[in-house]
Formats: sequence, C-alpha cells, structure tokens
Amino acid sequence: MTVQPALGSPGFDSSARLPSLVERYLRRAVPDPDRVPRLVRVTQQGRMRAKPGGRWMGFHATEDFQVRSVAFSWRARFTGPLSVLTAVDEYAAGTGRLRVRLLGVVPVVSASGPATARAQAQRYLSELFWAPHAMVANPDLRWRELGGDPAVEVTTMVAGSPVEVRIDFDDVGDISTVSTPARSRLIAGDAVDTAWAGRVADFTTIGGIRIPTRAEVGWELPDGPFVYWQGTVTDIALHYD
Repeated sequence: MTVQPALGSPGFDSSARLPSLVERYLRRAVPDPDRVPRLVRVTQQGRMRAKPGGRWMGFHATEDFQVRSVAFSWRARFTGPLSVLTAVDEYAAGTGRLRVRLLGVVPVVSASGPATARAQAQRYLSELFWAPHAMVANPDLRWRELGGDPAVEVTTMVAGSPVEVRIDFDDVGDISTVSTPARSRLIAGDAVDTAWAGRVADFTTIGGIRIPTRAEVGWELPDGPFVYWQGTVTDIALHYD
C-alpha cells in the first residue's frame, strides 16, 4: 500500500497517513511535532576513501537539508599529508551535482546530469533520519509499506521518473539500515548502477530531535561490501526562518 503525508500537516497523528513504522519512529524522533523547521543543518566529521583498499581521508562537513522540498547541500573539507580538498555535493529542483577541488581551485571530480540527479535525490531520501520533520512535512515524498520485514520504501520523482530508497527498522523501532539495489556509482567517469547501503547507530537527542549520530555507507560489490564513508554528527541546528 502506498501512503502519502497529508500536505501541510506537521503532526504525526493518523491524518498524516504515514506507515505505522514511520509514525512510531517520529513520535520518538521529534518531541515537538507542532514546530516544523524550514531547514536542518548537520555538522559532521569522519573519513572517506575513493576505492577498496584506498587511503582514508578525514573530513569536516556541514550539510543543509530542506524540510519541505527534496533538496540538500553537503560542503566538506578534506585534509591529507600532501593536499587539501574541498567538496560540494548537492541536489535541488531536479538537478544534482558533485564537485571536488584541490586547494579550492583545481577540479578533481565533477559530476552532473540525469544519473547524478537520481543518485543525489536518493541521498536525500536515505538521510531523512537527520531531518525527520521532512518525513511528514515534505509533500514530494511517497511511502509504501513493505511486507514481511519491518521496512518501508520512500519515493520521490526526478525528471518524471521515480527513485526510491528502502528503510529498515530494528526491534525497538529505530532506523537501522537504508538501501537501494541501484544507485549511480562513478567508475572511470561512467555512471554505473550499483547496489548501495547505509547503516546508522548511536541515537541521541541533539538540537531538540533524536537522531543517529554515527553512520557508514558503502557499495555492495561482487567481492563484498565496500564502505567508503564513515562519519559522526557533532551538532544539529533547526532553522525556522
């Protein structure tokens, strides 16, 4: 069954028509459902690597999530023994892009186009646990209950086509895993659909909402999982203006 939040309804009662798993999750995640922010700003630190067996690089990042539209902007600064990299990963109004630069000037990675847009929209869907108000306040999301496992699927449209992410819950009702069988992965400049998954843990209340403060994401490759991103949340700020 596909369910859709009631537009303009900030609360989490039955009028929102969310899957029961999501309603249960939101009751714990958002203690004050009557105040819905415009934007959630997440401060992170962690490490990334470009390929299996590759060298990890530390980063500090700020990520802004729009609550009432599918849009985000992730801005990171990486440091290493010989270089300083900056990255911008973002999506808004159906357009996604990734830019990585050396010393803020020299292009290292650049990606855009339809495949990037779909992948970036999936990133927004997969990180809803950091902007839980959006689960009910964002009119561009559609929800579907999945039978068997405690899991749901959340979908949005990109250029007239649906993109989706599966969200699994643990025994106490917290989100444990997000995944999709097909997300665009850059390989030698080409976009290749690849299975992808993220895992979260260490839930705590920061900035007035209950979120997971530790996460890791990776590609599900034939040789086994390749975790390329590990991070922790150091701060959350809700913006209402």
